[in-house]
Amino acid sequence: MARYNTVFQTTSVTGSQTLTAATQGLTTTITGAAGVTITVPSPVLYVGYTQTYYNATSGSITLSTPSGLFTGPASSGTLNQSVPSQSTMTITADGTNYVVANIEGGVLVATTGTFSSTVAMNGATNAVSSAHVTSAQYDIVPLGFLQTNYGKTWQVISSGYTAVTGDRLMINTAGGGFTVNMPASPARGDAVHFIDYGGTLSSNNLIVNNNGNYIMRQNDTLRVSTNGAAFQLVFSGAQNPGWLVAQGI
Repeated sequence: MARYNTVFQTTSVTGSQTLTAATQGLTTTITGAAGVTITVPSPVLYVGYTQTYYNATSGSITLSTPSGLFTGPASSGTLNQSVPSQSTMTITADGTNYVVANIEGGVLVATTGTFSSTVAMNGATNAVSSAHVTSAQYDIVPLGFLQTNYGKTWQVISSGYTAVTGDRLMINTAGGGFTVNMPASPARGDAVHFIDYGGTLSSNNLIVNNNGNYIMRQNDTLRVSTNGAAFQLVFSGAQNPGWLVAQGI
């Protein structure tokens, strides 16, 4: 009985190219300088053909289709698809678009994903957007949310200052008393922390300006003249009672 072996073809190109014909199962290696664009054959003309492209350059290259889009879970859904350095990309023509089967070694682009085991993430991490809404259902919490609700890094203040939500202030009045303005438009639960840094509040007082809201049901500033004072003001959600002392002086 005769025996036949199927051998898929390979080829290579250097620099930007426009490929006019496709070969089923062809693997094309892109060499030379990074940043080039390879225009692949039209998916309309080669229905069912599968092609693989290997980026052997030192940077990303771009595959461009003259018709349709690059679609599928590993694609960007556009006319152009980036292939990272040392990665392979496999595409199949469906008669209208190119379906990206995978990008091995590159970044998977998808709006959703399901993982059945441990996922390890290496390298740099991306910060959560400020638009992210925190919920008991999620583990990711934006830095701004943590600082607003649980306090920022402690900082030493030695002159007039306007506080923002989450501030933790070490008050140093060794050079003279001064005023700290409370946030002008706070929300319920917003907090500002104070602590006497140098033990000089009795001689050089701290003035906390209410800045339009009440402090402890009084439409007035708060004068702190006790050495070693440490306290937290939390906003009640209403102009009156306004800022309330959550922890003692």
